[in-house]
Amino acid sequence: MGLNTALVALTGVGIEDLARLGVVPTGRATTGDEAMGEERPHAAVVGGRLVLTCADPRLLDVADVAAVELGAPLAGAAIGSTADVFVLRFRDGARARERVLYGGETVSSDGEPWPVEAALDTEDFPEDGVLAVLHDAAGIRLDDAWAELELQELDWVLPGEEDGPAEDPPDVVPVGGGGTDDVVRPDEGSRFVPIGPVASSSRVVAVALAVGLAVEVLLALLVATTDLTFGPPVPHALFLAIAGFTLVAGRLNPGALVVTALEALVLLATVLVALARGEAPAVVLLAVGAYLVVLAGLVVRHLRRVLALQRALGAPLG
Repeated sequence: MGLNTALVALTGVGIEDLARLGVVPTGRATTGDEAMGEERPHAAVVGGRLVLTCADPRLLDVADVAAVELGAPLAGAAIGSTADVFVLRFRDGARARERVLYGGETVSSDGEPWPVEAALDTEDFPEDGVLAVLHDAAGIRLDDAWAELELQELDWVLPGEEDGPAEDPPDVVPVGGGGTDDVVRPDEGSRFVPIGPVASSSRVVAVALAVGLAVEVLLALLVATTDLTFGPPVPHALFLAIAGFTLVAGRLNPGALVVTALEALVLLATVLVALARGEAPAVVLLAVGAYLVVLAGLVVRHLRRVLALQRALGAPLG
């Protein structure tokens, strides 16, 4: 579906119970499909559960507070399909659980797993798995009935909005000291940690590594069919193995990223030696060398983002 929204269910409470927290309807209503893309939280009672939704993942934080204050079991998720990021959260009294997934893999886990999480493995795609968990845990199903469901807009302040309007820029925590695209911006008071920058740089590194593998295959064909050489074969073979592993399984593994960057530099030195010896046309070797410099830079940048996110989550990513 490509959803970017938050969905939460509180069992055994209604919209009127939120008044105990100072939360009341604004008088505006909309449909289920539209509510998932709204900035303000929306609510409706479905099957004895108070279902909440909006586009802001901080809904999980305020709903978690409500669950504690109202003594209501909670099941919810922040769905970020564009960045391939998903957050599951459950609460039943003092028992709490949070699980963060990125790229289909669990990157953070807090609390004992809940049995309903087994539904994640029943679907081919992470988004479908998360929706299956929400259905099993809270009865939430995004079907025709949901699309026609009427939800009430709530006057509910989200974390970070207490001291100023929502458009005020949030605090910035630098990731590697880069520009504005190199930062993680957590909202004060929120446990949600945006990992869009990591998702973005991960995709860039994936493309760069795929290009590198294709280049190595091309160089191997040239070595096999011509008199050209590009330095000793061992660095090339190691690069193929390391880049292949990192592409498939190591883009969230700091160790794999470090080794990949170092191997790119080793291969760069090999190519420069081949250039000095005139083993192949200079334009080809210079192009390969330029690629390796760019690759090393991209991997290092991604590594710094991964490490910063790892610190923010308080758990290793790979």
